[in-house]
Amino acid sequence: MHIVKAEASQVEKIVDMSIRAFETDVNVGGEKGDCPPEFDSVEWHEQMAREGHLYQAMIGNDLVGAAIIFPDETENSVYIGRIFIDSIYHRKGYGIRLMECIEKYFPCGTEFNLDTPCWNERTNAFYKRLGYRIIKIEDGLIRIELLSETNFCLGSLDLYNRKQDVNKVYRRIDGEYVLVECRYTEDWDLNKKRSVAEKICSDAYITYIALENDKVVGFIGLLRKLSGPYMILDMMQVSSECRGHGIGRRLFEAGKEEARKAGAQALYISACSSEETIAFYRAMGSELAGKPIKEIAEEEPFDLQMICPVNK
Repeated sequence: MHIVKAEASQVEKIVDMSIRAFETDVNVGGEKGDCPPEFDSVEWHEQMAREGHLYQAMIGNDLVGAAIIFPDETENSVYIGRIFIDSIYHRKGYGIRLMECIEKYFPCGTEFNLDTPCWNERTNAFYKRLGYRIIKIEDGLIRIELLSETNFCLGSLDLYNRKQDVNKVYRRIDGEYVLVECRYTEDWDLNKKRSVAEKICSDAYITYIALENDKVVGFIGLLRKLSGPYMILDMMQVSSECRGHGIGRRLFEAGKEEARKAGAQALYISACSSEETIAFYRAMGSELAGKPIKEIAEEEPFDLQMICPVNK
């Protein structure tokens, strides 16, 4: 087996495989619909292919599976977003071979990270057999709750770690967004934390928070009032030490559900232009807005204006 970056002509076949593979999770503890975001979306997989994150697994000339991979700029740290083997090839050891191929493809990799559902008996046993160890269990420890007077106060973000070291950002050059080097550190002082806390608990917001032992480690703030077909995702954060463990995904899914309930067609996001932030939103199924909201775009000229349909 070997892996190569996916060809555009193979994306529809890869999506068919993804559907077959993840729909078998009902046999290992999942419920119908317990599939990763955009597992059945051709458009999203095409986007992953264009950005170089989608890899196809080949045995000879046969396509047998795929992986979505996000290495950092040094390729020392590699986040494996997901892997899947076509269900017709299950129980042949192809999953093990695919993981071996990924590790060989990134010879500089010193750390390979991934997340997998607690309920999935198959994948938990699979990754343990490959030598992966659990560094955090979210279900049962990280709670996602609607912000209320009982779980949040003005000082709830005082110990929140906003720090983010940015190395590359997207900038619009000749009509296209390209990555350019731009190094800075984003952080909040106490006054900023208090200001954000006051904002997201106001009546103008619907806010979900991620709690670890009653400490806020993430949040998503949505403007209650719709803007045309959109619900505005005004703020979303995960504490520095908790990033990369699926908390952002859970918060984002809560946001999409709120947008659906409110009758919105999509979430609208004025996204920080850092490489990691845009990679996250794209992994969640977001895309550049065809018609940005003028007032928001003018207020944050370096942000990327994005939307994420909520009814897919």
